[in-house]
Amino acid sequence: MVPFVLINTSLRGGFSAYSSGDTQASLSGSISLLGQFGHFSRPFLDFTAFQISYSQTVLSGESPFLFDRVADQQVLTLGFTQQIYGPVRFGIQTSLSLDQSRTIDTIYTLEYVRRTYSIVFNFSPIRESASLTLQINDFNWFGDPGRFSGINAPNVSNGVTPTDG
Repeated sequence: MVPFVLINTSLRGGFSAYSSGDTQASLSGSISLLGQFGHFSRPFLDFTAFQISYSQTVLSGESPFLFDRVADQQVLTLGFTQQIYGPVRFGIQTSLSLDQSRTIDTIYTLEYVRRTYSIVFNFSPIRESASLTLQINDFNWFGDPGRFSGINAPNVSNGVTPTDG
């Protein structure tokens, strides 16, 4: 892993029209500061990541459905992940509604991270939900990686190779 600090910006717009004649338009902009320190190569506290982001949404109109409305127009998100020992990392991310002075969500994460895969457990006490995820990471193989030992699978011609971008 390579340490970095970067600033990311985004702009997103949306428009919804409903059969009742109501419309809802939104334009959201965000700016984020992201960073990662350490190389995740030593067994203890060799990886720290953080995220600070702010988003602002401008609205016109309102959806007739509560679930479809933009509820929070100013959101501050803070996140932190720390290697505990070996491939185990712990993280927390919280999103705050600045216009309503409330916590939108907080997610606690426990990760087991290897080069080729990771197992991630997330828990949100506010939403009262959890998830367990298995992620297979991109090997970025190019060409023929060779056969797996003991498997008599046929050769693949003109297979798919990943592209940069």
